Amino acid sequence: AGGALMCCAASKAPDIFEKVIIVDSPMFNPMKRAMFAFGSLLPDMIIDKVHPLVKGALAKKHTWKNKKEAEEYYRSRRLYQKFPEETIQSFLEHGLKEDGGGEVGLEFSHLSEACMYKTTPFETPVLGSKNGYMGQYDATAQKGVFLTSKRHDFLDKRDVEFLKDRFGREGGGGFTFEQFEEGHFWPL
Repeated sequence: AGGALMCCAASKAPDIFEKVIIVDSPMFNPMKRAMFAFGSLLPDMIIDKVHPLVKGALAKKHTWKNKKEAEEYYRSRRLYQKFPEETIQSFLEHGLKEDGGGEVGLEFSHLSEACMYKTTPFETPVLGSKNGYMGQYDATAQKGVFLTSKRHDFLDKRDVEFLKDRFGREGGGGFTFEQFEEGHFWPL
């Protein structure tokens, strides 16, 4: 969500930014944002079951008997298998906390992660945003680089094409677009 918020800031105060670098930010095509907007009108207990990011965060394992078990879990997950060893070790050291009885859990609660996904701005031209108008899609005159993953495990091809049309130089915007081979959590 940091890249989306950076675009909000750049649209509100373009004179303080020379260039902006956005890395695979959750900025989706209008159809996907409309689905999120309509979905946000549902009660939380339904959103928890149907929103893919919220559902994933809530279903994610978040406690282990010890650090060794947590390490084995993360090493078995496809998303983390290409992480450099140094990153895995840093995550195990700083991303987990002991509960006092020997068990470990995530430093950043899975409930907080789900809440973040529920409240990420998803503005649509017609519906606006339940979080108030943020302006994340207004920074079209801003110069910068938008990096997206070739794997499309977060933004899909329609999202990237929409962003290129909205922010890219071909569409009259100030951003160049570059792709990287790694997944969404690059450069971790």
